[in-house]
Amino acid sequence: MARAAGDIAKTIGIEIVSRAVDATIGVTKGDIVGFDSAGAVRTASITNTTSNVVSGYGISLETVAGGAGNARIAVGNTYMYATSSTGAAVPFVLVGQEDTSPSTAGGFLALTFADTATNSALSFGQLVGRYMGHEGEEDNPTAATTAEVGILRLGL
Repeated sequence: MARAAGDIAKTIGIEIVSRAVDATIGVTKGDIVGFDSAGAVRTASITNTTSNVVSGYGISLETVAGGAGNARIAVGNTYMYATSSTGAAVPFVLVGQEDTSPSTAGGFLALTFADTATNSALSFGQLVGRYMGHEGEEDNPTAATTAEVGILRLGL
């Protein structure tokens, strides 16, 4: 069975928190999410100063509209399925959250250390985790291409 973004990839060491969803910004299952200064869940954004490595990142386990209650979020060192927003995420590369394209927001992309037109000043401040490969790729994992579901290990 093919896994979908927002599914748990490994059943050991799972860390899940439940937090109120931001009043105006909802979350979708499989989205990379951040937390605002009050601890509310919101879709993460590299242009949003309240979403950064200090306040934390996770992956939403369910879809909840803005202000509609709590959402369960996988955090810590949990292994989760997420969608690649751009290709060339090679196994074990650091990844961040995509925010440059509304059609792929919530997905992940490989971090770089140079400012470019499509990867605006990504740094450890936007670090979400590491891309580990696709489902069933314990040996010789392959790179994620655009819009593919792959496994992320949250955190460093």
